[in-house]
Amino acid sequence: MSARTLNRVMSFGISDLALEFVLGYVDDPRDREAVSLVCKKWYQIDALSRKHVTIAICYSTSPGRLRRRFPNLESLQLKGKPRAAMFNLIPEDWGGYVGPWIREIAEAFNCLKSLHLRRMIVKDEDIRVLVKARGHMLESLKLDKCSGLSTDGLLLVARSCRFTGIWIGSVGLYYFSLVEFGNQVFGFDIWLIHLEPHGPSPAHDLFLAKVGSDRGDYGLDSGEIGCLRILSLEESSISGNDAKWIHELAVNNSVLETLNFYMTELRVAPEDLELLAKNCRSLVSLKISECDISYLISFFLIATKLEEFGGGSFNDQVGDLDKYMKIQFPPKLCCVGLIFMGKNEMEILFPFAAALKKLDLQYTFLSTEDHCQLIQRCPNLEVLEVRDVIGDRGLEVVAQTCKKLRRLRIERGDDDQGLEDEQGCVSQAGLSSLAQGCLELEYLAVYVSDITNAALECLGTYSKNLCDFRLVLLDREQRITDLPLDNGVRALLKGCAKIRRFALYLRPGGLSDVGLGYIGQYSNNVRWILMGNIGESDRGLLRFSQGCPRLQKLELRSCCFTERALAMAALRLPSLRYLWVQGYVASPFGNDLLLMARAFWNIEFIPPKHDVNETEDRRGNIESQAQILAYYSLAGKRVDCPDSVIPLHPA
Repeated sequence: MSARTLNRVMSFGISDLALEFVLGYVDDPRDREAVSLVCKKWYQIDALSRKHVTIAICYSTSPGRLRRRFPNLESLQLKGKPRAAMFNLIPEDWGGYVGPWIREIAEAFNCLKSLHLRRMIVKDEDIRVLVKARGHMLESLKLDKCSGLSTDGLLLVARSCRFTGIWIGSVGLYYFSLVEFGNQVFGFDIWLIHLEPHGPSPAHDLFLAKVGSDRGDYGLDSGEIGCLRILSLEESSISGNDAKWIHELAVNNSVLETLNFYMTELRVAPEDLELLAKNCRSLVSLKISECDISYLISFFLIATKLEEFGGGSFNDQVGDLDKYMKIQFPPKLCCVGLIFMGKNEMEILFPFAAALKKLDLQYTFLSTEDHCQLIQRCPNLEVLEVRDVIGDRGLEVVAQTCKKLRRLRIERGDDDQGLEDEQGCVSQAGLSSLAQGCLELEYLAVYVSDITNAALECLGTYSKNLCDFRLVLLDREQRITDLPLDNGVRALLKGCAKIRRFALYLRPGGLSDVGLGYIGQYSNNVRWILMGNIGESDRGLLRFSQGCPRLQKLELRSCCFTERALAMAALRLPSLRYLWVQGYVASPFGNDLLLMARAFWNIEFIPPKHDVNETEDRRGNIESQAQILAYYSLAGKRVDCPDSVIPLHPA
């Protein structure tokens, strides 16, 4: 009786149906997690109704455990190699194979519509298994920074977009939907088709067969129905030069909305893009590899709904400029990122610059003055990505013009390009102007040549919406105006209470042990931290670890901490799930790291590489230093560790 009363109290008298309906409006995974801890019944309803899961590292759980926990997933994001792999800091053979996950998806996840893989090894065979089992219902496939596949795999994806459906007569007056009903019945697939006149009112169900070339035997009409709406391959390493896949995609798909193979080496034929635009009238975003933009004149005329375009290229030979002036961009285009654009070509953006919401100038040949001339024509920018050639003067223009700016990324420029004039560096002056002028800023990632405490204090005073802050201090200048940055960092974190992600990569002496303590003390809501060249001793790290109650991921580079201090800090941080360190006071075999050993905590030691020479590494052989990777895992010990990775376990 008491148990039944307790269950009734814990469920608050809410029926299962009502609770499932309410949970349908709860998307934040942290809120979902809290709900699942209320009682067993709520745990079960969360398990059955959860639609999306993000797995931050693929070894933190197993495919089978995910299936048992959330059998009805519609969307899955899966990350493989650590983030440091983007900078070639992780051994190439470290792992991150998607094969076991794809097999589980094919066998069990019958509701999956969206799959997002990041930094994983994806083979053509994995693609074959995926599209065979889920190709008919997959709406979104994203492979970001993945490797291992070829254009043969892309061809499989493109051909899977063609789905043969069968229906009787005309359905002009009906809304219809397809639901898989069964397989291998009488030698062909069976589908349940709901025909609903004029809307979602109940109607009769028809069992109809998908029989391929034999469909005519049944006296039924047929049509092609494509499901894939998003295909993204950005920055993935894809072998082969066969461009047939994009032609097949254009032929087989009529509902594609987003296609992205930006920063890949995939070839593209302009006529295939034109065919894609003709067949996919809902195409709103296209990001491609290098292709002379003058060849896309017809494409832009056809793709009337296009809102985002990235990629392309320019040939700045004498006499070629006139052909670019003939380009007429689609009327709804508001997000642009053109490759190799120079001063002479940027005028093609002027007619619609005022409508731009997103502008990517990272891979252009624009000077500081060019940036100023273009940006002052873009008052409605919300997202801006540039290199530090924009300079303090360019940031002053941004502050004066772009009052709606929410995201700003300033990458490091190529020191050898000669584009950085005397004003082409970012310092405390530019950041102070930015903070006072762009009050809606939520994301700021910037490489600076100089910085002061006052500039960070200015950000803390004005940038109240800042959620993600990342600053790297370059080593161009011999002397920095104001170090250490202890007081500035304290003011920034105190003033910007919404910060959830925080990165600070300085130079030796940039932050003292006191400053490290400030980061721990004032990072109450921060969940991810990356720091480099910070602190003076183990004492600073231990001060830091006394705070950060919600910190889940910690990444450290080029620090002076011992293995013992790192292990103690990992034990002190209550919410820590992931730790990566490169460049510390390492022992030959990482023995002191075992101090942080505990249940479900995997520790991997990556010894220094001995084949890195000075020409390959201009930053003091940092890539040859030992690394630590530790993370929580419900899957237990890894079974696929390569020789370059040494798993550490207590004796």
